[in-house]
Amino acid sequence: FVLEHNMTQQLSCDAISIPEWKLELMAKKIFEKVWGNQNKAILRACKMIESCQNGKAATRMSAAPIQSKIEKIKKRKLNYAAMRADGELPREEYQALCKQADDEIAHLEQELKALSPAPEPQTVSSDMKAIYDFLSQKVDVHGACLAPELIDQFIEVVTPIADYSYRWKLNTGCKKSKEERTDLMAVSEKPILTFTIDFETAKRYREANKMPHQFRRAAWTDLTVEVYL
Repeated sequence: FVLEHNMTQQLSCDAISIPEWKLELMAKKIFEKVWGNQNKAILRACKMIESCQNGKAATRMSAAPIQSKIEKIKKRKLNYAAMRADGELPREEYQALCKQADDEIAHLEQELKALSPAPEPQTVSSDMKAIYDFLSQKVDVHGACLAPELIDQFIEVVTPIADYSYRWKLNTGCKKSKEERTDLMAVSEKPILTFTIDFETAKRYREANKMPHQFRRAAWTDLTVEVYL
């Protein structure tokens, strides 16, 4: 913290230490307020995947009768060849029938080509429930704890500005290096969100995560959180 904020004139950082569970609690409350309930978005995504899969199934079904027609025409061409070999068809008539058959096959193959989707680089599981459960777990902010991926992706930096007071910067783009992170000690804009975490909130969080019961109100000081975008 001292080095990151060019406070090298100080021999040590005066900010009090904070246990990891308090940081996770603050992150959870931020996501609950900013992120909200994403169940509808997850359900919509799964329905889109399912719709695409159903579309592929329908394409395969509609392609089957066309392929059947092509096979019948090819057999018909073989019959023409046999009839020509037996002298039953004049050469001109045989050529005309073969050209007609070839034209029909070419037309049907164009229909098949129009039906066949371009190959995709990735495939999706047909088990919609598995996909829904996986996505729900990753973006659920109302469970006992957050998925680490959410914090890694969407939190740029956290800075203590005073004892029990913290500024959080959300990251909506690519993950930034330490040199690119915002200096929250010198912000000019107003926070998008400010809230306080009291003893009861912290107690419920600890209980939900089955943390030790040695947690006393007298030893607790409310946490103040500012969130910037």
